[in-house]
Amino acid sequence: MTGTPLVSKSIFLWCAVFLSASVAHAQDGSFVERVSLLSKPPAYWSVLPHTLQSTPDATHVLYAATRNNQALVVHDQQVGQPYSQIVGPTLSPDGSRFAYLGRRDNLWWLVLDNRTLLGQPPQTPPVFSSDSSHVAYLAQEGSRWFFVIDGKDGQRFDQVDAESLAFSPDSSSVAYAARDGNMWFVVENEQPSRKYDRVVGQLVYSPDSTRLAYVTVRGDNWRVSVNNQLGQPCKQIGGKPVFSPDSSHVAYWAKQPNGKWAVVLDGKVDLNYEADAFHELVFSPDSSRLACFVRRGKRWRAVVDGRVSLAYDGMGLSSLTFSADSKHVAYAAKRRWSWYMVKDMIEHPAYDQLLAGSVRFSPDSSRLAYGASRDGRWAIAVDGYEHRGFDQVDPGSIVFSEDGSKIAYVATSNSKSRVVIDGEPQPQADRVSQPVISPDGAYVAWLSQQPDQSWRVMVNGVPSGLAFAQPLPGAALTFDTPTSLRIGIAELPGPRYQRLELRVEPTTTVSARP
Repeated sequence: MTGTPLVSKSIFLWCAVFLSASVAHAQDGSFVERVSLLSKPPAYWSVLPHTLQSTPDATHVLYAATRNNQALVVHDQQVGQPYSQIVGPTLSPDGSRFAYLGRRDNLWWLVLDNRTLLGQPPQTPPVFSSDSSHVAYLAQEGSRWFFVIDGKDGQRFDQVDAESLAFSPDSSSVAYAARDGNMWFVVENEQPSRKYDRVVGQLVYSPDSTRLAYVTVRGDNWRVSVNNQLGQPCKQIGGKPVFSPDSSHVAYWAKQPNGKWAVVLDGKVDLNYEADAFHELVFSPDSSRLACFVRRGKRWRAVVDGRVSLAYDGMGLSSLTFSADSKHVAYAAKRRWSWYMVKDMIEHPAYDQLLAGSVRFSPDSSRLAYGASRDGRWAIAVDGYEHRGFDQVDPGSIVFSEDGSKIAYVATSNSKSRVVIDGEPQPQADRVSQPVISPDGAYVAWLSQQPDQSWRVMVNGVPSGLAFAQPLPGAALTFDTPTSLRIGIAELPGPRYQRLELRVEPTTTVSARP
């Protein structure tokens, strides 16, 4: 592998054990701050910044460092052995484990937690199951491909679809698509399915892990396989099978002999959803309702529980959203030159544009927010009434308090960003993070980059006492209690990777009006 980089496709995370003494800071009595060391790179080794990542709770960190054509991995306070090349590493979802492949003297080694096992030439970085109990990577030996799962070589095939690897949600099963000769099949727990001309798209497990579904093709017939039971043949399958949240239903789009598309729900064709074209297929959180967009002729409609909406010229892709209690559904629709947010088949006021990815119901399902534009200015509309306008609004930043009474988001004007709380702009900065709201709704917190490029935590517009170089990638600013937060940070010189914990004192007041 001459000319390959020292670290390939790397994802680094780090186990944070508080080994250093804690230091307290304060500013005007507003905060009590505590900093604990997570990791400090070994002397004379240079951290590869793109490999640095923390767990969301800032208790673990993992990264690669290089020196003199050698690379090593640091996990928490544990420094690994040097290798000439590293693929990975990967931190498990719960942060308790890590894995990577290291090359030394033309041999590959799998480093899994504190064990070093003889590995195989890797074609992908290691991937963990959702509960962190299993790890797999794709390997190649000669012309044969195979997955290595928990350090054990799987069956060898002429071809393996690397992107098809799927662990069940409970991590008890693993499946992937493979080919021998001209025939494809799905291998689940090392047991191959029947053979097909093609296996198309993703392998999908039900949320309760009891069923596996995927799209197959043999000759001119497309079918969905659910636990190796084939559905009725059709001319084509659109997208992937979709399970309901309670796993009791499975649905997909199938092209019928007449050339029309229809929804197949639990193996039965439902012509209420028949269409010339379609977008989306969404179950409600309680699994009792099903919604989609369909085109009949030149006009688009939403179909919810078989009920068809008014006709529109277009629909907002990925806008179809159910409330948490499943009682309400909203989506974006276009008629001529105007866009409308439609809630429960009732249109909100018209706008020039609606912001993709911005549709949000409050956790208690009582309120609806979305981004909208009129005359070139963007605003967040809440329950049909808009806040003041800005140059831009970040659609992914919109957040409600748990009781729905407070809303916050990120907006930009004149190249400066700020958090907006209940319509009231907070202090501007070069960059700000997505806001988070305390469980009781009393505090809104975010990260703000200062003019000197340092970062501080802001709570209700009040800055913390400690400035730091940057937040750790992957670490999320989070409230642990109504008055305490945490975030992973990097400090210079060093660098030093640390966990910052803050406790808000009662003197910190809300700067925004409710």
